[in-house]
Amino acid sequence: MSEAARASLRKLVGPEATFRPGQLEAVEALVRGDRALVVQRTGWGKSAVYFIACDLLRQQDRGPVLVLSPLLVLMRNQIDAATRLGLKALTFNSSLSKDERQAALDAVHEADLLFITPEALQSAWFAPDVLSRIDDPSAVVVDEVHCISEWGHDFRPKYRRIRDFLGQLPSTVGVLGTTATATQRTIDDIVEQLGDGLTAIVGDLVRPSLYLHVLPPREQPWRLAWLERFVRAQTGAGIVYVLTTYDAERVAAWLASQGIDAVPYTGVMEDADRRAIEDRLARNEVEAVVATTALGMGYDKPDLTWVVHYQTPAGPVSYYQQVGRAGRGVPEATGVMLQGPEDADVHDWFITTAYPTQPMASTLLAELDRADGGLTESQLLAQVNIPQGRLQSALVILTDDGVIERAGNRYFRTAKRFVYPRDRVEAVMAARRREYEQLVTYARGERCLMETLQLALDDPTAQPCGRCGPCTGSALPFDPDPAEIDRAARFLWQQVGLLEPRKMWPYQVAGLPVKGRIPATHRALQGRILGRYRDGGYGDEALACRATGQPSDRLLEGVAALLDDWDVEPAWVSWVPSNQHDAFLQRLAKAVAEPLGAPVRPSLRKRDDAERQRSMQNSPRAAANAWRNLAVIPGVEMAGPVLLLDDVVRTRWTLTVASYLLREHGSGPILPLVLCDVTGAG
Repeated sequence: MSEAARASLRKLVGPEATFRPGQLEAVEALVRGDRALVVQRTGWGKSAVYFIACDLLRQQDRGPVLVLSPLLVLMRNQIDAATRLGLKALTFNSSLSKDERQAALDAVHEADLLFITPEALQSAWFAPDVLSRIDDPSAVVVDEVHCISEWGHDFRPKYRRIRDFLGQLPSTVGVLGTTATATQRTIDDIVEQLGDGLTAIVGDLVRPSLYLHVLPPREQPWRLAWLERFVRAQTGAGIVYVLTTYDAERVAAWLASQGIDAVPYTGVMEDADRRAIEDRLARNEVEAVVATTALGMGYDKPDLTWVVHYQTPAGPVSYYQQVGRAGRGVPEATGVMLQGPEDADVHDWFITTAYPTQPMASTLLAELDRADGGLTESQLLAQVNIPQGRLQSALVILTDDGVIERAGNRYFRTAKRFVYPRDRVEAVMAARRREYEQLVTYARGERCLMETLQLALDDPTAQPCGRCGPCTGSALPFDPDPAEIDRAARFLWQQVGLLEPRKMWPYQVAGLPVKGRIPATHRALQGRILGRYRDGGYGDEALACRATGQPSDRLLEGVAALLDDWDVEPAWVSWVPSNQHDAFLQRLAKAVAEPLGAPVRPSLRKRDDAERQRSMQNSPRAAANAWRNLAVIPGVEMAGPVLLLDDVVRTRWTLTVASYLLREHGSGPILPLVLCDVTGAG
């Protein structure tokens, strides 16, 4: 087998290729039908192990190899590499159209490798449509296997179901788990879930090509100015990692405004758009990709020369994965971690929302207990005050735990008694907080950065690298001057967002007398948002002014500049009433209306006992609450377009209902202007 494996390696890599320590051992284990775990640094060649094993197994007329892979970008890179070895690879994932899935199904019997997501593995169509068309798989690979661990459950809950699937396989089917990063606790958990007799092949995590640096916490204008200087000085393309979609869009816009070819990359983008960006980056046709974790595990560009983190990542595992995109095929690459004052709050939100709270779980199960015929997700949203994302997560987790079951699009309560896993939840949250604190310690730069990372990941070979900032005592020479920082600050102050009107009422909402599509005659026009929560610009200024009750000159200057660019001519000005901040909004309306030469007219009233809109956690509840609480003031002159002011926007339902009511009572077109977008601000 060894010589055949070497021949396959040479076919994959080149005539001079040789196995790295541990690779041949892993190949032979998989071909024998054993179970193995490979924990090796990025760029070590984990994919080559199962490509070569697949080549050998197919030469023996064994079935295809099934690869469970978490990210679409990861699949695309793997499929390209498999094709170079002469293997036919297919994928089944959520991005496929109906025709693409059927074409893949028609070709399944010819496939050597099948790449699927964990979700597809558990879907109703996979077993009858895919597995039924092939012989038993000759091997199963769980790529990025650290996601299967209890300690990684909040990344992809359905990874926990893989253990059940593996337990149904014949004993002759080999199983391989691969990952670049896993602490000893995670390795122990993976070994337990993949089965007894597991061979673990664990290497050191040192990356000799990486030159790591950290910078002290700075406000956003400084970080933007520093980033511009840094990117301009680089000769190759790189990745800037950020925590949120909004950050990706804003940082990319800043770099682009300074003449740098930068684009955002996020999980909410269409798959075709993400693929186009990956291709541009691979061909060095873009200078910087500003990405969320959607461009993390598995993206392979050997000549990537730098990675910058705009904020502190979640922990050592994610940081090592992301900074490890750089320096795979070049002798030197730079990894820099910046820090912001917003980092701790963002990570605390991620940690606390990863698992449903006990009240959420109890409320959800109580509703299902009362429903004889089960409930759909839409019906549950209308009946429980839980954010949609957290409801979806709760449904997955509670289904995995067996206390609810799904039939079609409806969820039912099972007979299994539910005991809230408080100890498990608290342990996972505590582990996440420890991981974040490990990176906070890393960022102090008090010792070798690579060694600190290795120690955090339980690498026994950790030692000073001699290359990083703390080891050499060197700092990166890109400190911006005051003029550059001021330019970045002005950019932040000038950011204006578009406010798209909602076009549909939420489905099946009690207390909402309207349904279906909102007529165009009753919708607002496209509006404007002056700033965003913690944007370092007008969003922060607006919230500070609201707290004092007085609009500042700077805030009014921003509104005036926005109106000039917007090029609208309102006939009158009004505002959405607020039980807490109505006086501020009245003062704002008068100050904005005066230079426009337009009258100010109160047009809406809110019930004194109205529930606060910010306490509504999902669209059905927010829409119903806004409908209950708002009413039009009789006798108001409403002819002509109205500039409708609001202090904050979170779900857009208050503005949607306000616009509908005003149009219903004869108002002219609605021009919404919101001071601050507080979506996700808690």
